[in-house]
Amino acid sequence: MAAKKRPVLTDAELEIMNVLWDQGASRVRAIVDALPRRKAYTTVLTLLGILEKKGYVRHTVDGPAHVWHPTVSREEVRRAALRRLVDKLFEGSAELLVAHLLKDEELGGKRRRRKG
Repeated sequence: MAAKKRPVLTDAELEIMNVLWDQGASRVRAIVDALPRRKAYTTVLTLLGILEKKGYVRHTVDGPAHVWHPTVSREEVRRAALRRLVDKLFEGSAELLVAHLLKDEELGGKRRRRKG
């Protein structure tokens, strides 16, 4: 069975997802504190609501606070993004993507490390 198609993540949403994947289930304050670029508490809360509507996270209630949980793995999101890239830019051909990567010296350099 094919994986459920979810809307694409924005950069701000992806930052939040990276925190949840790295830390696991977290309260909003912990997410805000772990973000690589400072965002207001209310902004993060709004983005979490959007992510929940898109199907990327869910929340549970722990006393007065919500605890946010990722519902998809980093690998699932990577796979879906790569599939979109291949479909849109490489005529659906993974072989064309690989050939392009091998030919592109800039992409063959050192692996970039994520900040945070």
